[in-house]
Amino acid sequence: MLDTLANLDTILFLLVNVYFANPVTDVLMPIITSDDLLRLAYAAALVICLWKGDARLRWLVLFSLFTLMVTDHVSSAILKPYFARPRPCQVLENIHLLVDCGAGLSMPSSHAANAFGQALLFGVPYRRARW
Repeated sequence: MLDTLANLDTILFLLVNVYFANPVTDVLMPIITSDDLLRLAYAAALVICLWKGDARLRWLVLFSLFTLMVTDHVSSAILKPYFARPRPCQVLENIHLLVDCGAGLSMPSSHAANAFGQALLFGVPYRRARW
């Protein structure tokens, strides 16, 4: 079963990386996924929440920082070593790299874990904003 999932994962990765690659996404994806841009967007969102938000939202900003620390630590320090899954760029040949491969492990994605933690934190008290 795990071999089947690994093969499917490799096929899907190569489909996106090789066959769907194009000049537009080659320019946009390194910008969109930049850690600096994510940090800037997160900081701007927190400032806006502190400036425009009510008391409940201001408390959520404080918990947002705590949630980010917890989700990042759990994904990076606990789950990644447990799964010990290398990045595709470390094990596959002839792939289309737009940024450096990185030396760390790949699963789970810390960006995804952090985004999920934030979505859960803000989605519980603000049901209308869940989308």
